[in-house]
Amino acid sequence: LGAAMAVKAGTIPEPIKVRGGHVLKFSNHGLEVETRYWFQKSDVRSLLWGTIGKIDVLAECFSGSIIVSVAGGGRLTLHCSARQVMRVASILYHFTNTSRAARQPCRSASASD
Repeated sequence: LGAAMAVKAGTIPEPIKVRGGHVLKFSNHGLEVETRYWFQKSDVRSLLWGTIGKIDVLAECFSGSIIVSVAGGGRLTLHCSARQVMRVASILYHFTNTSRAARQPCRSASASD
């Protein structure tokens, strides 16, 4: 919630550490995803806000996933805690200027999936 308020105030949110060794860094130009490994050099992937096509949010009881579809067929999957899912999703929706009407409701995950 604090990150979403920081975005509304016109400032850039602090980097957010999510599961899988990913660190999300936000800027006015795009999203930078740094993946940290134990014995290898960190991998950095930059996504411009204009290249992000669709953001899917899958929330479960204590965790969730955010799937970011990128122009050109790429896809980035981020696994987060329940608290981080809503925080990261609100920041992504804010920077990509996705309106509430354009957001598709996500379906609930079931055991048969």
